[in-house]
Amino acid sequence: MHKRGITSSELCKNYKDDKFLVVVDRSRGKKTYYTLAAIKRIDQYKLLRYADRFKHVRKLGKRSRQIYFSVALAIIKKLRVNDVVKIWYIGDNFPNLLKIIQRLDLDKVEIFLVDNHLIKPLKRIVEADLIIGEGELEKRRRFLYKKEISISALRTLMNIADTLANYIRIQVEKERRPLSYVLRSFI
Repeated sequence: MHKRGITSSELCKNYKDDKFLVVVDRSRGKKTYYTLAAIKRIDQYKLLRYADRFKHVRKLGKRSRQIYFSVALAIIKKLRVNDVVKIWYIGDNFPNLLKIIQRLDLDKVEIFLVDNHLIKPLKRIVEADLIIGEGELEKRRRFLYKKEISISALRTLMNIADTLANYIRIQVEKERRPLSYVLRSFI
């Protein structure tokens, strides 16, 4: 077991039968926090029932953000317990994130949906045709449709990653909780 959860290689050994839809998101503050989350392609439609529950955190006000986090984190825990969403990395160390991505079996990854600011560094280690920037999602609608990938499921998964990255950043920077303490609730 990896210090911050199950390693990507352990996960890929356990799920040989299907490809993954993977998202990478970041949240910037004093430091930058990253989340690497995935879902098996066959499970993508399980996320659709939660599509209206997850929002982009930046669009929420301070009060609604507090309520949102408590509801969203409960749903994320439920999705993890039911083995729908896999959280492969949450943290502030970009080189560690890159190492985990390098260890992934890219034959088992159907798509990488990536925060626009992370496209360039990820293209160095992942095939460019696997990467879709967060801002390109609507432009790539036909491509995703041909691959039978739900845009709503991808957007929901990205919002889950966004929620986790922002929650970690807020807890560490504003609430002054140690990163290791905050991560315990996700591992």
